[in-house]
Amino acid sequence: GSHEGNECKNYLDIDAIRVMAEVIRINKSLSHLMLSGTSMSNQGAEIIADSLKVNNYLVHLDLSKNHLDDSIESIAAALAANSFLRVLDLNDNDIGDRGCKFLAEALMVNASICDLYV
Repeated sequence: GSHEGNECKNYLDIDAIRVMAEVIRINKSLSHLMLSGTSMSNQGAEIIADSLKVNNYLVHLDLSKNHLDDSIESIAAALAANSFLRVLDLNDNDIGDRGCKFLAEALMVNASICDLYV
């Protein structure tokens, strides 16, 4: 992708998101996944969230700068099911009070998240 300052912009369509989700599901060595600024749709975030529910290796996921909003509910549900993820970056999205409430509820049952950026 092209670089503008420190921001790398790479567009991922829904098919690419599905491939990334499958990697998250089956890969046992990937520990950090940076999907910042990929123009991921809410549907894409839901697909990623579903794969997080079965992943026991990913410790850092960056979904910042993707204009996510309604999809946060699915990510929060994944947090409730995943006990390995340590860092979740959701900075520079369109998360409102409702999304923050979903995240707060998920964090009540998830003891593994050390750093959450919203």
